Amino acid sequence: MSRLVGPVGGFGDCDPVEGGGGVMSAGEEFAAEYLWLKSFQMPDVRIAYLLRISEAALVKRRERAGMGGGDPLALERLTVLVESGCEFDSFDFPFVLDPRDVRAALALAVRQGRIVRVRTRLDPIRSNRIGVYRAVPTEGQGSNGRNAN
Repeated sequence: MSRLVGPVGGFGDCDPVEGGGGVMSAGEEFAAEYLWLKSFQMPDVRIAYLLRISEAALVKRRERAGMGGGDPLALERLTVLVESGCEFDSFDFPFVLDPRDVRAALALAVRQGRIVRVRTRLDPIRSNRIGVYRAVPTEGQGSNGRNAN
């Protein structure tokens, strides 16, 4: 007999705790549902809409569930930019990313103390200004973020 299983448990009369798995905590349930929605390449903005919560609340729930924050592709690119030691802005991220996911990744990195906003520059597409960031130097690194050796 075939059974359909969703992100958090079963559908219909399926027992989500069958097989000795136990009951999931609220954080585990959220993490499973979030990862299931992400498996469809859904941006965080859409996930927040489907869960009927704000984008800020989604970031907080991910952090509480121990999942970190932001789109995995945005976070991966952010790591590369931070390790480069060069200044960067939102245009250094792939354009396939939702701009709100890029802003969320940058805001999370600022809150974590990984990067700092050093100046602003004119947005080449719109007439507003965008932030320019660089990695916060750690011990053993020079002021440009590269190794002092």
